[in-house]
Amino acid sequence: MVSTSDPIERPQVEDSFFARYQRAWSECDIEGIVSMMTPDGVYEASFGPEPWGVRHVGRETIRAALEEMWRDPSRRSRHIYGDRFLLGDRGFSEWTSERTEPDGTTAVVHGADFYRFTDGLVAEKIAYRKVVG
Repeated sequence: MVSTSDPIERPQVEDSFFARYQRAWSECDIEGIVSMMTPDGVYEASFGPEPWGVRHVGRETIRAALEEMWRDPSRRSRHIYGDRFLLGDRGFSEWTSERTEPDGTTAVVHGADFYRFTDGLVAEKIAYRKVVG
């Protein structure tokens, strides 16, 4: 698909908003995350049975998915965001996720998120990650 957006288009959200949204993910702040998404927002997890992982649509569905994902504190990981970029209604960022395994070792995963913004909120967060093995 070819993008028809102007390559010098001004971002639809401020970098400070983008940073707050990422901080909410790093802190497992479910209410913070869903409050910054559109009512019909989409979160595609980087894992799941479908080629796109698992698609969650709408604030309540996203809230429920995150509650389930982070219910067990041992499953929580720390997201360390790298560079982030904004252009028009799109954004992307790199990240590293670290989690302590039951045996005490640290599991590290690298990935990237792709975003679409509408009316100053996150309309889509599409996550991808490297698979080890």
